[in-house]
Amino acid sequence: MTIHRIILILALAMGLASTAIAQESQESVGKWVVNARKSALDGGESVGLIAHSNSGGLIIRCNGKEIDVLFSIAGAYLGKRSQTIAYSVDDGAVQKIPVSPSDDGRAAFVDPGILAAPFIMKDLIGHNKLVYQLTPYQKKAQEVILDIEGLREVISPHIGLCPGLILP
Repeated sequence: MTIHRIILILALAMGLASTAIAQESQESVGKWVVNARKSALDGGESVGLIAHSNSGGLIIRCNGKEIDVLFSIAGAYLGKRSQTIAYSVDDGAVQKIPVSPSDDGRAAFVDPGILAAPFIMKDLIGHNKLVYQLTPYQKKAQEVILDIEGLREVISPHIGLCPGLILP
């Protein structure tokens, strides 16, 4: 153990130093769960919006630099390959968009680099139902139906953290 580590441990024990802990809050707003976070290190803010059902979920994360839109199927491993997600809102026309696997293969995310995330967000806002289809690893495609009512109201207070998103 180095002398610097010993000094830090003693300072923490004596209350002369503190560890940086992020400020976090979680609340339910209608069908949505909202997780807000502020970093103690750099003051950066982020928000996560979650809609879920027994069959899967949608996570929208905004951190001021990009928007992440992730889709999952409950309990399913989606694999490590890219695929195309098919989705529709409120029984409208089916849209298709490429998605990439998360690091653990349990979710698929819309590539923020091609501005697809703000595009899909604009599709979702103002609608009540999202139906999407993904294919778990070595299985048949599965559909997920989510209640997304109230997304506009949930995202509005955090719009400054979602670059490229303009509310319709």
